[in-house]
Amino acid sequence: MIENLNEFNTVVSQLLFIDIKISDEDKCISLLCSLPDSWDSLVTVIGSNATALQFDEIVSSLLKEEMRQKNMESQNDDALFVQGQSQNKNKNKSLSGRSKSRGRSKSP
Repeated sequence: MIENLNEFNTVVSQLLFIDIKISDEDKCISLLCSLPDSWDSLVTVIGSNATALQFDEIVSSLLKEEMRQKNMESQNDDALFVQGQSQNKNKNKSLSGRSKSRGRSKSP
């Protein structure tokens, strides 16, 4: 998202440099349209909740959503790691239990 925002701001700056001014609302719409399809649900929410689009608020919402997504991925990775460790412990316990019962015969 940061890379997308940087590229967008570069284009806006270049347009300003050649005296093409873009309204705040047009910047918002252009930015939201430039997002990948995976962001469609957030774009819909922003569009339906906003009475007047403000660029700084849109950028803030996008960055917050990106952080939320990264936190969710991190929590999922941690959960998979912990789950994998508990499965390994259960395997080790069952293997060690089996090895103790083998090798000794009770008959004289």
